[in-house]
Amino acid sequence: MDLVKAMAEKMGRDVKIENLGFDAIIPGILAGTIDMGAAGFSITPERGKRVLFSLPFYKSGLTILVPKANNAGIADFKDLEGKRISVQIGTTSQTFAKKIPGAKVTTFASAGEAVLNMIAGNADAVINDKPVTDYMLVQSKSIADQTTHLKPIATADLFAMVFAKNNSELKAEADKALKALKADGTFNKLHEKWFGVPADPELP
Repeated sequence: MDLVKAMAEKMGRDVKIENLGFDAIIPGILAGTIDMGAAGFSITPERGKRVLFSLPFYKSGLTILVPKANNAGIADFKDLEGKRISVQIGTTSQTFAKKIPGAKVTTFASAGEAVLNMIAGNADAVINDKPVTDYMLVQSKSIADQTTHLKPIATADLFAMVFAKNNSELKAEADKALKALKADGTFNKLHEKWFGVPADPELP
């Protein structure tokens, strides 16, 4: 919402935030009841048949959290073979971890519990969604002090805002605003506020 409000300011427009369920946003755009969707929309060919995408504003994916000591010597996903891994149950992290040869995977109700299990010495690593881990480390200095968030990203996704196919004018305005926010440093400030780290340099 912070990013959308900053974009609206650059565009010289008033913004009205509508809180919809994720699966209701694109139908709302197609019906014309909302102008723009701003959530975790991955840029996919399938969605591209129905909507227009803005420039990407976030690079997501699965990342690895290890204890500060990192006695298992984990630096990348290939190093997880045969290791003890904690994950949140029912997530893409669990699905991914199950495919790692020889890994001993333990599941938990929340990502936080998976991390605490690792800190207690019962796992060598946690696989989790990058934004969730970034946010957790910003919120908990204790966890941040005891862990290292590794750089490699698996199953990387770019997130973008979505617009109706016939609304290319608004999309162009939004892209221009995003570029301006990236150029003047506002975009990075917001990213650091919420995730504690600068935005991915590969974002256009």
